Amino acid sequence: MTTYAVSGLQVLDIEMNDVVELPRVYTKDEMPVSVDHIPKQEEISKWSHLSGIKWPNLDASIGLMIGNNVPDAYTPFEVATGPSGSPHATRTRLGWIIWNMIRECTGTNKVVNRVEMSAIHEEEHSRLNELVEKSMNFDFPERIIDDKRENSVDDNSFLDYVNKNIHFEKGQYYIPLPFRDSNVKLPNNVSQGQQRLRSLKNKFFKNPKFKQDYTDFMDKLLERDYMEHVPKEQFNRNDGRVKVPPLDRDCLRFFWWPNGNMENEPEQYRMTVHLFGATSSPSCCNYALKRTAEDFGEHYDKK
Repeated sequence: MTTYAVSGLQVLDIEMNDVVELPRVYTKDEMPVSVDHIPKQEEISKWSHLSGIKWPNLDASIGLMIGNNVPDAYTPFEVATGPSGSPHATRTRLGWIIWNMIRECTGTNKVVNRVEMSAIHEEEHSRLNELVEKSMNFDFPERIIDDKRENSVDDNSFLDYVNKNIHFEKGQYYIPLPFRDSNVKLPNNVSQGQQRLRSLKNKFFKNPKFKQDYTDFMDKLLERDYMEHVPKEQFNRNDGRVKVPPLDRDCLRFFWWPNGNMENEPEQYRMTVHLFGATSSPSCCNYALKRTAEDFGEHYDKK
């Protein structure tokens, strides 16, 4: 099927008063609707809330379909509604639009509107991939397509940043948080952190088991040195640079009660490791794993 793109079209209402400009329009051999779908004046007049609408009787085929990407064509200036389940109408720049005009079925044949089906067999799908590959090779001969996966621009930027900043200390790798902007300045959201802690406290009162499990988990994080207490002299610091280097840990601050005792005033803590669930964590951990193999692989059996 050959399709053409047409630009610069305009449509007018039947009185030729209002104009609506259309975006790029595409041609189609056949419209998925017919004039039989257009309601008639006698059908509209059966409904008292629609009886005042004058519906033009045009002897013409359907040559244009306007979709929701033309909001000016659907802006309602007047709405006519009736009882629940009845059709309604909206008056727009181009005239009245009737919605939900359902005709009773009197015969055995039923009309299903706007259903199109296309089946692509596996062989045809494979052939389609082959054609796309040939087209790309023709357009870009300097880079013949193959099945090798390539890094994105963001991937290469991340790898370059981590290569320059990773360091090994006391049996652990330290990878900084991979901010897109190295000069990022995070907003002061202390009040939000305190609000979330108050919300968590309310959940603890409602569910003692949840409180116990949560507190045990936080105790283990502190015991394993996965988080640390923020010194009071650093409460107002905003500087920020798998363990997370100390300069970046201030970006991972949160409030918690000392020893999990909610009678105490909450204090500031911060994570020392990359957070599970953070967008950057899988990349950082995967890189550390590969770097371990590169740096220490010679000391172990390849198996």
